[in-house]
Amino acid sequence: MGSARCRSRLRRAAVVAASLASLGVAFAPTHAVAAAPNQKAVCLAAYEDAQRLRVASKLVAAREQLRVCRADACPALVRNECEKWLGEVAESLPSVVLSARDPGGKDLIDATVSIDGAAPRGLDGKSVDVDPGSHTFRFQRGKDVKEERWLVRQGEHNRVIVGVLGESPSPAVSGPAVASGAAVGGQPSSQRTIGLVVGGVGVVGLGAATVLALAANGEVNTLRETCGVGQKCTQDQVDAVAGRRTIAGVGAGLGGAALVAGVVLFLTAPGGERAAASLERRPADSARFWRSWTWSASPLPGGFVGGARASF
Repeated sequence: MGSARCRSRLRRAAVVAASLASLGVAFAPTHAVAAAPNQKAVCLAAYEDAQRLRVASKLVAAREQLRVCRADACPALVRNECEKWLGEVAESLPSVVLSARDPGGKDLIDATVSIDGAAPRGLDGKSVDVDPGSHTFRFQRGKDVKEERWLVRQGEHNRVIVGVLGESPSPAVSGPAVASGAAVGGQPSSQRTIGLVVGGVGVVGLGAATVLALAANGEVNTLRETCGVGQKCTQDQVDAVAGRRTIAGVGAGLGGAALVAGVVLFLTAPGGERAAASLERRPADSARFWRSWTWSASPLPGGFVGGARASF
């Protein structure tokens, strides 16, 4: 490390010595002699300042000094060194692209931004060169102000930094249905599910009662055509048919009550009104829903057996 510093100092001393030697113009007009030393002194000062600023990571200021010392009027040795360093600084110098938006994501083209307390500037979508390190960006639009601190890394080009100005709109509340625990994400509430199940049981009950009633009526006709002609039917035969008719009637009543209860539970559940309206607007969807129900019932001596299957 010490030897590297020594070499750097020796090189700088050589550049300065060569530059000073080039100042010796013995037989030149008076104006030319006065102008040349001043220009070369500016070159040497810019050369020294550029190296100091690079070490301090003040790359924006170092670039400006390097542009001075690479001018054609500067000594060739100084000019070549500054040209090389200028390329290295341009590669390392980070840049940012600043913009402002509202909470909805709309660009605010009339907003301004201040970098590290400097004078506010408009937002034109162009990149801005900054020194590597931490910076404070203050976005403003009227009374809305947003200040953010970002770490910009060396060699990072066109980093996008967005300031969000304005208040986010409060979420809309859709009335009692939300407060009472309505379904979230389109999922039905438990009350609606229960209503569907109870209604399905009612449909199955009505179907089974219908089958049993038809079977009982068939047995009545059979008895009338056989033993009923001579009034020879036994009391057991008559009671069996009457019992089946009674069971069919009770099953129909219970099935109808379950169907009505299921409809009431479905429509009074949170979001039930919206679901009913949706079914009215889309009858095809409603038909597809009810076609998903399947049921079966078969008469047995003294009663019936039934079953149902549904998908939600």
